[in-house]
Amino acid sequence: MLQETEKNTWIELELTEGRTHEVKQMGDAIGHPVLKLIRVSFAGQRGDGLRPGESRPLTEAEIDSLRRVAGLGSLRRAVRAGRR
Repeated sequence: MLQETEKNTWIELELTEGRTHEVKQMGDAIGHPVLKLIRVSFAGQRGDGLRPGESRPLTEAEIDSLRRVAGLGSLRRAVRAGRR
């Protein structure tokens, strides 16, 4: 629990695999509907410093990290091997 007010409670959840509307369904199941949901990271990548709707290019390290998570291996090795 991060913060509790008279009307709301802010909590932090960490899911290793999120299914559609899973968090909202969990809140409804215990009588605490989810009013706002913010994803702070996806596949280990964070959007720190970005405003809603803003984007930035990924670094090579971030791309390699995402490729490893997806089981695709390093981008550098793929480029050397002639495939992406």
